[in-house]
Amino acid sequence: VNPGVRTLHLATGFCVIVLSFRLNSPEAILEGITDFWRFFKSEMTDDTNLVGRLREFSPTTNDWVIFKAHMAAFFEANKGRITNDELKKNLFVNALTEDGYRLLANLSVPDTPEGKDYASLVKFFDDHFQVKESLYSARYKFTNAQRESGEGLSQWLA
Repeated sequence: VNPGVRTLHLATGFCVIVLSFRLNSPEAILEGITDFWRFFKSEMTDDTNLVGRLREFSPTTNDWVIFKAHMAAFFEANKGRITNDELKKNLFVNALTEDGYRLLANLSVPDTPEGKDYASLVKFFDDHFQVKESLYSARYKFTNAQRESGEGLSQWLA
């Protein structure tokens, strides 16, 4: 151990930083800490300070319509930090479970999800999870439609 060197341990929220510097003066020590802090803050990105949390989506246990609304609210709350569709796409793909990613990859064929943009990936899930009414049930409803008593013709046709 060098007797002219002092060690300072700075505890942050997630790690302990050890600074070693020569024992010159309190001003030099303070300047060293200030320089380090400027460097440390410059390495931090705004993405580490997002508002809220984008929850995980599993196609077998979650409702797509609800997840999509939560995702839109998350992006709106972070609109100053999440500024482009590439980041939205990456956050969306990251929120998928393994089954969710597998489904997205299958819906993206012949491309991969990485080759598509955010809007395309969301549209794949919109189309996949949209409840499609059977032609036969629609025909049955149409042919068996009955006018209620007191219901006008224009109301019944609507």
